[in-house]
Amino acid sequence: MKRSCDSVCSSVGPGSERVPANATVPIASVQADYPGLLISAGTADQLDLTGRPHDQRVAKLIRSLVSSDDSLAETTHRVLLLSEPGDPATLLLPQPVKNTKKHKSGRALAWTVGSSVVSLSSLAKNPATTDELDAFEIDAAGQTADSGGSG
Repeated sequence: MKRSCDSVCSSVGPGSERVPANATVPIASVQADYPGLLISAGTADQLDLTGRPHDQRVAKLIRSLVSSDDSLAETTHRVLLLSEPGDPATLLLPQPVKNTKKHKSGRALAWTVGSSVVSLSSLAKNPATTDELDAFEIDAAGQTADSGGSG
């Protein structure tokens, strides 16, 4: 299962010093992925008809988006449905992940730009820094590629 980076980014970006050192950091898991989802009343109706709880949550979200922002109607987006903070599927890191990314000038850089998803196996190793997290992701990608042969 993949994990969302958005929660990690809030703890590793500028201002991460506001997170107490002894705090656990909740990381939401991706419960469902809807790539290329048309934001429309028709899509919401179709999702409602499936009877699946995730689809019904997304249908409700679509209706809320369309009613609050007309410019979103009839546009296509990727929607990730994330676990709630108290959900057992939400990973709790024992500490924030410190952003160690620097520009060549020495100023801090954002660890990720836009949305990103990192693996549960990388987060479960409790990285202390974004450099460690990146290394875990590289290792995980290498293992996946290595294990994909003819078995």
